[in-house]
Amino acid sequence: MLKRIFFFFVIFNFAIILHSENRVITYNDCIRIALENNPQVSYILETEKIHFSNYKKATAAKSVEVTGLINTIQENDTESDTVGINGVNSDYSLFAGLSVSYGIFIPGRESSIEIAKNSIYLNKLLSKIQLNNLIYEVKQSYFNYIKAINNTKLRKTILDKYSLIYRKNTIYFEAGNLRPYLYNNIVIQYDQLRFDYEFAVQSEKNMRSALFLSMGISEPAEEFNVDGSLSLPELNLSYLQLEKISVVLSPEISIARLKKEVARKNVDLSSDKRLPTVIAKGLLGYKNSNVIDPNNMDDIQKRMEAENWESKLGVEFSMSFPLYTGGSINAEIEKSVAQYNQAQYDEKRVVLTVNQNLKSNFEKLSFLKKQIEISEKTLENSKRNFELAEKSYNAGIADITEVNTANENLLQVETQSYSIKIEYIMTIAAIANIIGISEDELCSK
Repeated sequence: MLKRIFFFFVIFNFAIILHSENRVITYNDCIRIALENNPQVSYILETEKIHFSNYKKATAAKSVEVTGLINTIQENDTESDTVGINGVNSDYSLFAGLSVSYGIFIPGRESSIEIAKNSIYLNKLLSKIQLNNLIYEVKQSYFNYIKAINNTKLRKTILDKYSLIYRKNTIYFEAGNLRPYLYNNIVIQYDQLRFDYEFAVQSEKNMRSALFLSMGISEPAEEFNVDGSLSLPELNLSYLQLEKISVVLSPEISIARLKKEVARKNVDLSSDKRLPTVIAKGLLGYKNSNVIDPNNMDDIQKRMEAENWESKLGVEFSMSFPLYTGGSINAEIEKSVAQYNQAQYDEKRVVLTVNQNLKSNFEKLSFLKKQIEISEKTLENSKRNFELAEKSYNAGIADITEVNTANENLLQVETQSYSIKIEYIMTIAAIANIIGISEDELCSK
């Protein structure tokens, strides 16, 4: 019931946000809603509970275990045979009470507790990676959506401009002042622009649905605005500085190290199986020596009366140790050692992979910086070229082909410039994701 109320509260708030007039939704809003709604977040929380339960179970081995007990006890003292109620010797007594046991020394108990504790930390790191990936997916969906919105707007602007040309030349053609093949080219170009615009509209709808899917909610019916402005963060750290930070903070490297530590504990756990098990056990209750009489099954109720019970208190110690196991313990130790060696090699592989991914994205970021500068200059020149082509066409000194060429070039350059900026932002996000911190923390260093 509480989950339903919480879910309704989140959806209600989100509906209010979307319904607000001129409300702008940033990707931080989308991330917050995703963390509140995406089922993967709830799955991560339940996984944490499982690991905490495993730790509690491991530490329970250090506690005293108390068990309610009703069983028979064989009387081994032949010099003082127990005589039943009818004078018949009874070799067994009935005991009812408590059994209290404590493991004085249990092989591998401490190692099992340490492994369970490390599993909690390991799960936290895995959860952090999953949450980071979820946030990255939401960001990617968000920027793909605003890129699709921008593309639709550009297509609409180009189509509107060309519609004026199309209508103007339709009048010329109908008046007999334009040759058919020239008019046909204009119609073909106009139809192509209409097709491209409709395709951009459908792509925008698809990106919108993908955004809400990544947030873990159904697409709301209300309209809303997204923040299409692109603020380009600046990374002031060198690659060597990033590499040093990743060695300490990278979740993947930390996971590899923790797995190596767990593998080492497993070696200890396997080796401890050679050691003896020492257990202390106490009995506290009452014994009835008369109730079990194979020669007389009558009068059970009388034999269960209080005067037939006597208190019993006893303590015993037991120690067991393996003498021969057919080589299973040695095989388990050899397996654990091999797994520990694998964990060492895996740690080296993870460090190399993280550093390589970090280096690739850092070099990509430097490349994108240059591309942004070039695209800005190219965009200015393309706008100027399109304006000149339009003026020349209106003045009658240029044909429609030149306008179309300038138009297509401007559209391509604007789309490419916007896409490069988004790719730059996502590359910053990728570097932060590799290191295991937010973009704000990364760019503030």
